[in-house]
Amino acid sequence: MTIGVLGAVLLAALLHALWNSLVKGGVDKFMGSALICLWGGAIALVVALSLPAPRAASMPYIGASGIIHVAYFLLVGRLYRNADLSVAYPVMRGLAPVMSVFGAFVWLGEAPTPATGAACCCW
Repeated sequence: MTIGVLGAVLLAALLHALWNSLVKGGVDKFMGSALICLWGGAIALVVALSLPAPRAASMPYIGASGIIHVAYFLLVGRLYRNADLSVAYPVMRGLAPVMSVFGAFVWLGEAPTPATGAACCCW
């Protein structure tokens, strides 16, 4: 692992821990989660505008990814409002891979391998 990759992983871990602590310490978990996501989106937009534009063929996937992420974070914020972070966080992190496998099966026709199915059932 290069120093750059290690640095990126450690920065991601730091930002993730910061996000969780800000949401956990806030009065309104849903609003805190929404504000953090909006700031992250604003930063991502600035970075994206400084990069070359993606190819037109990738736009439907970018749009679908954006819609899925908005729905996911709305669910995360709602769950944080109704449950303790120590319960909500593992549930949402565990559901994401299961939802991905289910979505790939329903919309792309990709049947999970036995190992994938077992991993999803044991989360």
